[in-house]
Amino acid sequence: MKRIAVALVAMALMAFLGACSKKSESGVSGTSATAGAPATAATPAKSSEVKIVATEHQFSPKEVTVTAGPTKFLIKNEGKIEHEFEIFKGTELGGHDDLIDEVEDIAPGITRELKVDLKPGTYAFACMLPGHSEQGQRGILTVT
Repeated sequence: MKRIAVALVAMALMAFLGACSKKSESGVSGTSATAGAPATAATPAKSSEVKIVATEHQFSPKEVTVTAGPTKFLIKNEGKIEHEFEIFKGTELGGHDDLIDEVEDIAPGITRELKVDLKPGTYAFACMLPGHSEQGQRGILTVT
């Protein structure tokens, strides 16, 4: 009688485990996604975080490479005067038509955040306060 009970428990356990896994067409077992979940939920969004340090008339680093998609810039002013951080289309510093986004009024000792969704290409970034970019406070952003 004890053997029959053990055999029944083993068969029930095997049936339960078999029902919990799903065999794909490739023959690999796995679990299925929750019903109604979007197909993209399993794929994390690409994102990057870039730390930029602003000091008197320079950014560090001067050259940055990120992957296409959402990017968060953390701009810390370690200088003694106020700075800005602006991103422009292309490698030249253009006017407002070429401006993608900006953070103004970055006071000394403050870190500000800028979130942008970038496509592959090359961009310029700079502090556009009078004289700052002319004295070297600029850089190149490459998006792959």
